[in-house]
Amino acid sequence: MSTIVLSDLVKPRSEQEWQSVELFASAARTKATDPATTTGSAHYIGDWEKLILIHDITATAGDATTDYLTLTIEMSMDNLAWYHVGSFTVIEGNDAVTREQMVFIPGQRYVADPNIIVIGSTAATAPATRNHLVGRYIRYNLGVTDNAGNASFTSSLMVAIMRNDTVRQESEMKEVELIPLAIYSASKTSDIWEIGDSWDFMQVVLRTTNHDTATADKLDTYIDLSMDGKRWVNVASFTQADGDDGPWVELATLIPGLADNVDAIVVVTAVAAETVVRPGFAGGFLRARFVVTDDTTPLFTASVKAYVK
Repeated sequence: MSTIVLSDLVKPRSEQEWQSVELFASAARTKATDPATTTGSAHYIGDWEKLILIHDITATAGDATTDYLTLTIEMSMDNLAWYHVGSFTVIEGNDAVTREQMVFIPGQRYVADPNIIVIGSTAATAPATRNHLVGRYIRYNLGVTDNAGNASFTSSLMVAIMRNDTVRQESEMKEVELIPLAIYSASKTSDIWEIGDSWDFMQVVLRTTNHDTATADKLDTYIDLSMDGKRWVNVASFTQADGDDGPWVELATLIPGLADNVDAIVVVTAVAAETVVRPGFAGGFLRARFVVTDDTTPLFTASVKAYVK
């Protein structure tokens, strides 16, 4: 059994600390400079309490509907597994100048649908944010579509980051590598991690990088919690992967006490249905499971990490 102590990374903070990073400076964006879709460099932003992204559009030129600018945002905890966290409004060639912002608060109590696995490798439908997610790295995807040959958009993107709150001890997020990235041809259960009872937010990231087998081969991924390390409750069931699926990233957010129906009895004898999260459960012990269905010779390259605070 492995153990993490959340207080290991405790740091005193004497004042609120806002930091700003310019992800890209104001400049004219055209199909030649930013073909759809251009991915920006990754920026390390560390652990944070709140994050605001500001997209400032100061000039547009082009035709309506056929010419447009798209901008999406991705985050990652480890600079390996990237997931989409928001999509700004699609700006058309004849739109007025505008400014938009996204606000992120990791693990905030309001989640649009806390019971659903987030497919991070798919962009959110614009305009939208997945504002309860968190990442230590950030990057953007920007692209200009120009069907008339005259489109130009002048814009900039800035991120403002709030560090931990004033005069209090604050533990940073702790990374737990439940199942390391490797090729799996059979089922695998992780070590049991004792994470203690003091956590109030957990983000679990499933990353698959290669499915090299047949459709009938399946990979199911489960996250379990326990109060005593013996009796386990399944709290998340990721999308079942077929042997010939493409790679993807999925996320589950766990917030003890958060539930869409606090009056309902939850039968936990069986695992949760596919893509379902049971977000409100707590537990001081954590594990992950790969369950491989072998029809031919399954080969799944995948990993599971948890980030606990």
